[in-house]
Amino acid sequence: YTSWLCRGLVSATTFTLVGVVNKFLTVLLNVLIWDKHSTPLGLTAVCVCLLAGTFYQQAPRREVSKIVDEVELSGVNDKEENVPLTSK
Repeated sequence: YTSWLCRGLVSATTFTLVGVVNKFLTVLLNVLIWDKHSTPLGLTAVCVCLLAGTFYQQAPRREVSKIVDEVELSGVNDKEENVPLTSK
């Protein structure tokens, strides 16, 4: 229930980021408390993945007028879509 409540309060990207940070903190806690943990290469890979994730940006939305213009320029219309592909 708590995760659904959190998801309702924040964006999907923020919710995903909270999950990734939670996993990172779990790995860090594992390294600090227990003797059997990931290798330095594994920890480096986790850090690289988290660093790469910080560069993520949501793609900008396309303007509706541009989409309409592209469809008009391509010459696609409803009549052409209903034409059978095979001839008798």
